[in-house]
Amino acid sequence: MCGRFACTLSRADIECAGNAKVWRADDGREIDETDAAEHDCYQPRTRVSPTNLVPVIIRGSIEGSGRARSSNVVQYCRWGLIPSFAQDVRSAAGNGALLINARSESVEEKPSFRGAVRRRQFCVVPCSAFFEWKGEPGVLGKRKAELKTPYRIRSEGAAVMRLAGIYDVWTDPATKKRLWSVAILTRAATKQMAWLHDRMPCILDEQQATEWLMGTLSVHALASTSQGKLVFEKMLKDLSAVDLSKDEHAQQRNFMMNFLSPSKKQRKIEPKVEHEKCEG
Repeated sequence: MCGRFACTLSRADIECAGNAKVWRADDGREIDETDAAEHDCYQPRTRVSPTNLVPVIIRGSIEGSGRARSSNVVQYCRWGLIPSFAQDVRSAAGNGALLINARSESVEEKPSFRGAVRRRQFCVVPCSAFFEWKGEPGVLGKRKAELKTPYRIRSEGAAVMRLAGIYDVWTDPATKKRLWSVAILTRAATKQMAWLHDRMPCILDEQQATEWLMGTLSVHALASTSQGKLVFEKMLKDLSAVDLSKDEHAQQRNFMMNFLSPSKKQRKIEPKVEHEKCEG
């Protein structure tokens, strides 16, 4: 699963990752670039939590030259999907739980998600990394306990990760105000991720992201998309910084992934991050 992620990307990085220029608020209203307060509301975050507003990429209709055209749009969404049929925000999942993740294997069958899938309300969540916790035996006070160690997972050599998601639009019965919300799709963990958790987000490359938004990449295909090489970094408990204490497990895992890589280039301690170039 994915319970926290980081989005330290710049506004330009997000636009470039999604090939989008128009931004919309969480109620679907297009953000006016002349309104500085709204236009500059995006702030990079080292830790994104459920219910936070996050920028995602969707296919939307844009007015221009006297007619509407379909294009990629940066849409603010509440993280934690609210089905369009929900009576209120708290009852969205039927038990008050937050629908932050959806299993790609069963998303078409679940009542909370299948409407969005049928309507092809697919989106891409741009981020810089996601977090996962590993339970390990330890001592808390004088008692034995399972201590959870956080890890930050990012793509090697790339600033942007693209996570597959679905969105829905809920209308408040009282105010008639619309609210856009999103859930991140997950899949069974790959071999490089399995030591840490049995689930992981569906990570897309640039071409797969385009196909997902266009509806030409099926939900079932998400379980076999290439995840690329991942880097695991042990974090402090509050996720504020990398834990510089010795972490043999992560070091060994990263070493083996580099050793098994077909690349013959010399490994570096700090991998070079390649920022994507936008045309135009």
